[in-house]
Amino acid sequence: LPLNGRDYLYLLSYRPGMMQKPGTTTNAYVSYGNRPEGAVFLFDGLFSNDIYSGGTPIAGGSGSPGTADQSTILPIDAIQEINVIQNPKAEYGWNPGGEVSIGLKSGTNSIHGTAYAFGRSDALNAKNPFLAPTQPKATTQMEQFGASVGGPIKKDKLFFFGSYEGQRYLVGVPRAIAEPTTASGAGISNSFPDALANMNLTGHPVNQLSLNLAGCTNNGSTVGANISCNAANGLFGNSAASQTFAISSPTEAHSNNAIEKIDYHLNDHNSLNVEYFFGQGTILGAGSSVSGSAVQPYWRTGLRTRNEIARAVWVWTPNSNWVNEARFGYDTTHAPVFTLECDQPGGPNYASLGFNSGL
Repeated sequence: LPLNGRDYLYLLSYRPGMMQKPGTTTNAYVSYGNRPEGAVFLFDGLFSNDIYSGGTPIAGGSGSPGTADQSTILPIDAIQEINVIQNPKAEYGWNPGGEVSIGLKSGTNSIHGTAYAFGRSDALNAKNPFLAPTQPKATTQMEQFGASVGGPIKKDKLFFFGSYEGQRYLVGVPRAIAEPTTASGAGISNSFPDALANMNLTGHPVNQLSLNLAGCTNNGSTVGANISCNAANGLFGNSAASQTFAISSPTEAHSNNAIEKIDYHLNDHNSLNVEYFFGQGTILGAGSSVSGSAVQPYWRTGLRTRNEIARAVWVWTPNSNWVNEARFGYDTTHAPVFTLECDQPGGPNYASLGFNSGL
């Protein structure tokens, strides 16, 4: 089946009665009109819901309530089966919505594996005809790649399985931004030099820090209209003659995800398996709701997500009439939001603009 972005949750839309809530992330699925928070996700038999978003930490979009982008990915080559129960029995408990159960593959007596790589580039794309002539073609660079392998450690007794998937992408978000221009003549409401010069003329000399932030100089005068500005020297970057100018600050992300599983068949009555999932991704948004309208790339808002899940399962089958399962699990999600200028180098040098270097 077609699977956009290799995110297994898109498969839920093929199930009657299940739909993605409009305007939300891939995690937000509703079943027969229940709220998205009503869904139950089981990862190899154990409850695995993100309490904050109502979804699951083992899927694209987890920890990203303001964006539909993927932070962590469960490799679909690691999935054995997905089962959906839309009117679950009381044994599942937790929530009143649909129950989505994800089962992972295991190793076998022979080695099996997969490897894949997908790519997309704007090199062959045409410019969107609805963009203004001054707006650039949207940048699109995406790579998604991974592999899986499973096999025996000891034939008929001990098996391993592992899978990795990575994603890298850079997507431009061309749009028009309105802010005062650094060119003169647009009026005091639309032009930095006009507004600052007007302050000088009215007897309110402009503070040097304000001049620095706007990329302007006073040309040696404290009273008068001798203000000139250079967008390259300030924080805002509008070098156009009009108040509205085109920018294309990109949204970029990278994600690394891996899962490992060990199965041990002790005898015909007992079997054990342990598994560990690790996913970490970072999104720097420019045009999504997580970031607002960032005028400069260093003002983009970022979201860094790290998910870890551990499982241990013991299955005891004393006879043909009884099966007992004991399952233990641990889930953790860490998803801080940050601004690029505070988190990474490349932002403005505030000390050179006149701020105290301690800030």
